[in-house]
Formats: sequence, C-alpha cells, structure tokens
Amino acid sequence: MLSCVLSGRVSKTYLKKSDKRTALADLIKQRGVVSETMPCSCCFKSNCACRFVPESLRCRECVYVGKSCNGNTVAASCRCSSTGSCYFLLILFLVKRLLSKQERLEKEEIDAKEELFLLQTKLQTAVGRLARLHRQKRQAKERSSELFRCSIQLLDKEDAEHRR
Repeated sequence: MLSCVLSGRVSKTYLKKSDKRTALADLIKQRGVVSETMPCSCCFKSNCACRFVPESLRCRECVYVGKSCNGNTVAASCRCSSTGSCYFLLILFLVKRLLSKQERLEKEEIDAKEELFLLQTKLQTAVGRLARLHRQKRQAKERSSELFRCSIQLLDKEDAEHRR
C-alpha cells in the first residue's frame, strides 16, 4: 500500500495492483474449486490445479500473475464495475468477514449438536430412573397393602379364636 499526502489535503491510501492481485488470488485459493475441465495454459505450464470461483472469469494462477485466463470456467454471474481501491478493500473486507462468520457459525453448530447429544443422554437417563422409581413405588405400595391385609386377617382370626 502506498500513502500519498499532498500539502493541505486529505491523506489517501492507494493499493498496488500486485497487492490487489495477491489478495484476490488468496481468496480464490480459499474459496475456489478445482476446474473439472482442462486447466488453462497458465496453470498447465505451472503444473498446478486450475482453481476458480463462479464470480470470476479468471483462475487463481491467472489472477496472481495478472494474465487473462483461457480455461473453460463458469461464466461470471456478476462483475464489479468499480476499480477504486476503497471499494475493492471494502469488498475484500466484507468477504473475509463473511467467511470467518461462516466458520464461526459452523463451529457453534457443532458445539450445539454435541451439547444436544449430552442433554439427550441425560434426559434418557433421567426418564429411565423415573420409570424405575415409579415401578419400585408401585411395588412397595402393593406389598404394604398385601402385608396390611394379611395382618388384619391374622388379627381377625386370633380375635375369633380368642372369643370362642
């Protein structure tokens, strides 16, 4: 990057073409897919994979060296018409921010799934325990009722024998 300060004027930052190319090539390397068709002549000479993104007509290697790409890639669905450094930096910043947000959300999703699995395991354990306690409670109530009934019958028998 170059800074230019004119006397009594606002300082402006200019981005070198090579910096722009390097930044774009890095983004294409990060987000791009390998072309399923034959690589372009630049990638063929460099013996590397012809990587591209659908938004670009040029592959990563061609962007990096500043040449036009003659590969059979997907046609661009949208093209930026502005060539200003600030506009470019803003777009680059937004793309990087969205990529990092996507990565963060994917990690949070994995964490949430793991937490859900743990909670489901705890819930299954608690439901099993509750069912066991209900069964034991019912059995204890039945046993106590049975013992009470037997005690009453025994007492009635003893009283009947004692009265005779």
